[in-house]
Parts: sequence; C-alpha cells; structure tokens
Amino acid sequence: MSKQLFTDKQIADLILNPNVFSVTRSTLMLTKSFKEKFYAEYQKGALPRDILKHHGFSADVIGQRRIWSITQHIKDEYAKYGEFHEGRKPPGPSKGPAAVSGQDPLSRLESRVEYLQQQVEFLKKLHL
Repeated sequence: MSKQLFTDKQIADLILNPNVFSVTRSTLMLTKSFKEKFYAEYQKGALPRDILKHHGFSADVIGQRRIWSITQHIKDEYAKYGEFHEGRKPPGPSKGPAAVSGQDPLSRLESRVEYLQQQVEFLKKLHL
C-alpha cells in the first residue's frame, strides 16, 4: 500500500488551516487544541470524517488512510500521556515541562518562528 503524498497546492491549503501545526509532503501534524476538540467530539460518538470536515479538512485531501491514522494517533497519545501536545512527543521519560519539549521555552519559540518563516517563503514561491 503506497503512501499518498500531498501536492504543493494541498500543502498550501493545509498550512492555512488553524488546526494544522505543520505539514510536509507525507506528514500532517495537528495542534494541541485541535487534538483536544477531536478527542472530545470522538468520545461523544462523532465520526472522525465528520469531525475533520467540520474543522475545515477535506476528506478527499486527507484520504481515508490518514483519517484512520489521525484517529489512532490521537487516541494513542491520550492513552500514553494523558494529555495532548503540539507536534510529536520526544522519546524518553519526561522530567518536567522543559524536558517534555527537549528545549527551554525561548528555544521552542525561536524554533517555531524559524519554521513559520520557512512556511512563508514556501507560500511566496507558490504565488510567483
């Protein structure tokens, strides 16, 4: 089973969704707040496809495999950590708030700014 990759246009559209933490050709990472909303709605019996659609995601762009995968990742993250986080959880045991991210808060913000600058440059190239 091959992995469906996002096109440049799909990436640009996904970046604009406020529920997206980051996106690459093959990976979609969701924000902590969206994961919390998704999990709460899922627990109430809503279908993952409907939850995603309600929050601005197209099932055609995401694909059935990713819809299932998003659901599994969110359920697994909550089961493992008891909470949600932005992006990916670093491996290993946590030892306080700074250890969870692997960086101090200022370094995290600097990394985030650098990442967002890269996204802006990418979007500029799309509109040329």
